[in-house]
Amino acid sequence: MQQAAGDLVGGFVGNLLGSTTKDYWDTDTSGITNLAQGAGNVSNAPGITGLTTAQFQAGLPAGFSSTIWGESSDKNGGFPYLLDLPPGGAARASGHALPAATRKGRPFFGMHPHVQVPRLLLKK
Repeated sequence: MQQAAGDLVGGFVGNLLGSTTKDYWDTDTSGITNLAQGAGNVSNAPGITGLTTAQFQAGLPAGFSSTIWGESSDKNGGFPYLLDLPPGGAARASGHALPAATRKGRPFFGMHPHVQVPRLLLKK
């Protein structure tokens, strides 16, 4: 899909370079409901899946390990979250709590966890 000349818009990514697996986007909040449009430049890109808000809130998507991801109706609006970066809580690494850091309202600014996990894109 092109919005303006040269703009590629996809539910998960605009311009897919390479391959992807187990990546998801919210079709309700993104406004991109065409499930073939996960990537703006590749129709039906393998590994990219669109789910509704209700589907995200109903349980962890396929490929999300419950040892890495959490989901609870009273946390993060019912959406999946990383257990080591819980919403509104302190980050933890190797079982040790790290102090919550904020900058301009963005929790954990500057922290870059290097964890190979499925990716999740939520936009409100």
